[in-house]
Amino acid sequence: MSYQVKEITRITGVDRETLRFYENKGLVHPKRKESGYRVYDENDVLKIDFILKNKKAGFTLSEIKSLLNFKKRKKVTCKKGKEIAQNKLAEVKEKIKALKEIERILKRFSDKCDEIGLEESCCLNFYCCGSRSLKP
Repeated sequence: MSYQVKEITRITGVDRETLRFYENKGLVHPKRKESGYRVYDENDVLKIDFILKNKKAGFTLSEIKSLLNFKKRKKVTCKKGKEIAQNKLAEVKEKIKALKEIERILKRFSDKCDEIGLEESCCLNFYCCGSRSLKP
């Protein structure tokens, strides 16, 4: 079965601009009619679904392109899939750690502002809390 842009956007929930973006990034390769209109097939629907699900799992479009190419070249074993997932999980854990540090810094700054007084001058150096003053 083949789908035009309007149909593929309805089926996948991906808008027209995103489809073009995915095409420009080499993630999907719709065929073209003589008129130049893009025509998508079931394989494109599956690829778009793959892209969306892997984006939710934290993969970048560049990583997803690599995954698509890897899948196309050879059979992927669960061992390899697990390795990919564990690598991404380690990356996510590092991001969480970094975000917790950011949260700690901002909370400390906010608390210090309450302590000093909300109408006082502020240096806006969010990492300055501690022994230094928040005043410029």
